Amino acid sequence: MANSEYRLSVVVAELGERESAEKNMELFIDAFDAVYPDAGAVMAANYRLETLDATFSVEAKDAREASEIGGGMFCEAANRSGIPATEILEIQATLVCPAQHEQLTGELSFA
Repeated sequence: MANSEYRLSVVVAELGERESAEKNMELFIDAFDAVYPDAGAVMAANYRLETLDATFSVEAKDAREASEIGGGMFCEAANRSGIPATEILEIQATLVCPAQHEQLTGELSFA
């Protein structure tokens, strides 16, 4: 079965406080780009909730697999960045580009 493209959003606690969010985002993006340059990672901070949100692309057969793969990618990049470990609050997988019918079946069809 062919893989589809998913956009993954991973929200973590405690790293989005106003004083350190920008530094944490830069460290994370640099580490993520070094390990997964094709994932197109971007970061956002919520100062009120003190969270960081990483968004990037993953290829997987379904949303569950995308969440598992993406969670591992996120943890690897976070470890490489030197950012202290913290709680993952949310992982959200959104289908961006489904596999085409011909990729799934090997057939080309027209309606």
